[in-house]
Order: sequence, then C-alpha cells, then structure tokens
Amino acid sequence: MPTFSDGPASPAFAPVALPGNVTFRKLPDAALSPALREALPNAPRGEGVAFGLPFRLGRPVLLTDRPVTVKLGELRAQWLVFMHTSDLRHGDPDVTDDPHNRGQGRLGEVAARYVVIYADGTEVVTPIRRRYEVGMFGRGWGENCFAAVAHRKPIPVPANHEHPTRSWGQSQTRVDTRDGGPWVNWLWAWENPTPNQAIAALRFEPVSGRVLVFGLSAGKASANPLRWEARRKAVLTLDPDSPLVFVPDDNGLLPHLQLDLG
Repeated sequence: MPTFSDGPASPAFAPVALPGNVTFRKLPDAALSPALREALPNAPRGEGVAFGLPFRLGRPVLLTDRPVTVKLGELRAQWLVFMHTSDLRHGDPDVTDDPHNRGQGRLGEVAARYVVIYADGTEVVTPIRRRYEVGMFGRGWGENCFAAVAHRKPIPVPANHEHPTRSWGQSQTRVDTRDGGPWVNWLWAWENPTPNQAIAALRFEPVSGRVLVFGLSAGKASANPLRWEARRKAVLTLDPDSPLVFVPDDNGLLPHLQLDLG
C-alpha cells in the first residue's frame, strides 16, 4: 500500500472521512483511461500527511456521469482542503491556430462543480477548473496548477559535495519540487465564508472527463494553508552531542527538523 508523509501533521487540521462511491479494489474496473489504471498502484491510500495536513483515504469519489453526494454530519471548519486528481485530458493536437485551444490538461476547462450543503439547506457552488483547482494524475513538465499544489510538498536537497546523487544538476537548485512521478494528487483549499455554520454534506457534480476525490482535511488557519509565505530564518541552539543531520530519508524528511504547514 503506497504511504504518504511529508512531515508532521498540523494540529489545526483533522482528516474527514469521505465515504465515496468506489473502493480502490474496484477502481481498475471503472471507465478510466488505460494510463490511469496502469498508474493506480502508485496512488496514495490509507492515513498520511500531505503538505502538513492529515488525510484518511478510504473510499474515493469517482465522478463520471452523475452527481455524488457525501454526508458529513455537522462539520464546522474555516478551511476544507480537498485531495483530488483527474484522468488524462489532452488538448487537440490538430488545432494550432485556435485561440481557445487549452493545450495539455485543457487549461481552465470546468471538470466538476463542488457544492457545499449547509445544515439549513443553503448551498455554495464552486467550479473546479483544470490546471487551477485540479490537475491530472500525470502531466508534462510545467503543466502545474495555479490554485492547487501537489500532494507532496517540496523538500530540501543537499549540495552534491555533501550528499552525492545521480542528479548533479538538480542538486544545484537545492530543492526537489516532488510534483511529478507516476501519480500526483492535487490539494485545493476552499475557505468557508460562514465557518460557524454546520456543513451537512458535499455534492460532487461531474462536468467533463473523470475526476477522483480521494480525501478531505478540515481545520482553521489565518491564511491559505497551502500558500507558503516568504522565507524567514530562525537560529537554533543544538546539543553539541547531537549534530544536525542534513541528509533526508526516503520521504525527504530530516530526522531533526521538519515542517508541518511550512
């Protein structure tokens, strides 16, 4: 089972169980692209931490041709962070002079609508656009999202003379963005305009293509929990008998120093 953890979980957020309409075991039989089905074993599942936020991935929501409603009881939160991804959605390679050609990933195309249903019956509808709020599980270089981040946050990379690697060039940037690979989920944060009002359910409405909603994290933050601020420095006094280790482990984590929300 693929695990995911990019540091400690922030105590300001908690995972929300998302009883979806399909199991991971049944996903290979769904109407999805062959490329997605082949990459599916790399999809994260179970409990883990993404961008410092705790998630519990059990039964995903698969959006195909009809809405899916998920009951949440009476959830109150300032922020809801969705972990989701989309099947491949290519542009038209034969159309080169069309100003509306959206290219790979179909930039700006509405893939779905997420509807927050409050306990009093009122609703808030948000369009989920490709390469804004959601991206594809696999993409070409540079085809990132504008309003979402990959489910693995960037990690520091030691200089090559400190920790030799096969990718000497990448070590010069001193950072690994970790926003590629065989599978990427995307995190999108929605700010609740009425955080004291109870949320009874979520309705996911498909618009184009296939979208998979894996999980949800809810909590409170003074700003968008996925948007890092400018770098700030801190001076730490360490025990001389416990020197700081600068070589990250397989998850990109340092044993002595880690970040939750950045």
